[in-house]
Amino acid sequence: MKTYLLPLLALFLLAGQPFAAEMMSGGAMMSNGSGMMKKGHAKKDCVTMKGGKMMVMKGGKASMMDKDMTMPNGTMVMKDGSLMMKDGSNGMMKEGDRMDMNGDMMKRVKSAKKKK
Repeated sequence: MKTYLLPLLALFLLAGQPFAAEMMSGGAMMSNGSGMMKKGHAKKDCVTMKGGKMMVMKGGKASMMDKDMTMPNGTMVMKDGSLMMKDGSNGMMKEGDRMDMNGDMMKRVKSAKKKK
């Protein structure tokens, strides 16, 4: 009987871990395939064009981009929103565009528009 009790207790504790994290954080959790994350946590670390200015989002906090950045994939992002890809092609960030910290463009999040 004791030989079954210990593995059963360990399984119970491991299975309850995501639920304990949810209870402590006060938010719903969902799997992202490689762990757990808060549901609705769409804000990732990225650079974005907001109000005509380039912003850097890190840890949920936004700050003005104060210097040009080179992403790990070779894409260069300038303070004015211009882009130069590793292959030499150029682009320009538009209002609402976001690029993750690897240098990949992220899908736009569509906001609900009010009907008149």
